[in-house]
Amino acid sequence: MGQFFNPSTNEVGLGEGMNSYVVAQELFHAFQSDGEFYSKDNPKPLSTIETEGDIVTQYVMFEAQLGAPVYGDWSQDFMFDAMGGAPSIDKVRSTQYQGMFQKAVDNRIDYYKKSGLNAPTYTSPNTGAKPRAFEALIRLLKR
Repeated sequence: MGQFFNPSTNEVGLGEGMNSYVVAQELFHAFQSDGEFYSKDNPKPLSTIETEGDIVTQYVMFEAQLGAPVYGDWSQDFMFDAMGGAPSIDKVRSTQYQGMFQKAVDNRIDYYKKSGLNAPTYTSPNTGAKPRAFEALIRLLKR
């Protein structure tokens, strides 16, 4: 059984190969859903949601000193950024960071298409949505 978050039941599945980065990512997906950060988007930005989850997981893993999950070349910029600690809200809102995020979404889509994985959450078109849940998480942590 694979890893998943089911927003209909609020169920988190960690699969047989459960590890800390899976826990971090699936719980973040639950946060995304509970916060309804993308509930009004049509179409739903599935690739943005998944990319945001992968990126936040990198920050969490580095902050907890548990190493880094490997997602592919598309995530390298964020892996290096995560080594410096969690970003500020100003940094995440910056044009440079937003551009880096949108590029990551596009590159992640291409990465999974080339890998032959054509699941909607991995290869849906980039809608240009910003990482809203990540911004909210940073605000919560800075309180």
